[in-house]
Amino acid sequence: METPIFLLRYDTECPDSEIMSGFLEAVIKRHKAGEIPITLFCTGETLNKRRHEFHTFWDEVRDSGYIDVQDHSYSHIGVGYEESRALAVIQADYQHSFAVHEDVFGKRPIGVALCGVSDSGRRLNGLDEIEKSRQELAMLAYLGIKIMPARLTSIGRGQFCSYAEMGYSDIMGYPSAESDTEWLWNKDPKTALSYVKKVVDEYWELGQHGSLIMHDWCQWQFGSDKELGLVQKIADYIREKGFRLATVSDCYHNETLWRDHI
Repeated sequence: METPIFLLRYDTECPDSEIMSGFLEAVIKRHKAGEIPITLFCTGETLNKRRHEFHTFWDEVRDSGYIDVQDHSYSHIGVGYEESRALAVIQADYQHSFAVHEDVFGKRPIGVALCGVSDSGRRLNGLDEIEKSRQELAMLAYLGIKIMPARLTSIGRGQFCSYAEMGYSDIMGYPSAESDTEWLWNKDPKTALSYVKKVVDEYWELGQHGSLIMHDWCQWQFGSDKELGLVQKIADYIREKGFRLATVSDCYHNETLWRDHI
C-alpha cells in the first residue's frame, strides 16, 4: 500500500455564534497557516444561523488547499437507522441544507458525514440492510452525493472503497471512526491525547488508513486551549507516525485510492 492516509474532520454542528466565538478564526490560523488538511462537515442550520461568519471564513480559506467543506444534513437528521424518519422528510432536510451551502459557500456539497442520533432506533450495519435504508442511499445518490462513510458498506472502518457493491460505483466510501465525544468530551485533554496516540498506533500497525471525528463544539469547549492546540499535537503525531493528512475531497479525486477497493 502507498503511504496511508489519515482524515481529520470537524462535524460542525453548533448554531450558537456566542458559544463558538473565535472558533473559525482559530481554524484558519491552525489549519490554513499550519497546512493541516481538515474537512468541515457543516449542518445547514449552523450555516443558516451564522451565515456572515461562514461566508467570511470561506472567502479566507477557499483557495488554501487545506480546508474542505461538506454537508452534515440541515437538522442533524438520521440516515441508516431502523426507525428513521420518512424518506420525503429526510430528502427535504438534505435539500434545504444543500441550498444553504450553495448560498454561503457558492458550491453544492458532494460529501456527507452521516449523523449519530438517538431518536431513530437501531443504527444499521449497512445501507443495504433494509429496504428503507436502500432507499435512503438511492436518495443521496440522486441528490448528487459522491462521498460517504465506508462503514455503511461491508468493507470496514479503515478502508477507502467504492459503493459499487450497492450499485453506485461513482460513490467513494471513506474511513470514519473514533469520535471525540468518546475521548475528549468531559475528559482531560492530556488523557485524550494519550488515547488518540494509541488509536493512531493501532491504525499504523494494522496497515490501515485512519480517521478521527471531531466536533466544533467539543474541541472548542473541552480542548486544551482556544488555539486548537490539541488538534496541532494530534496532527503532529499522525505525521510523525508516517501518515499523510488529507481532506475527503483530495481523496475523492485520487481515484486509484478507492475505485480499486470494491
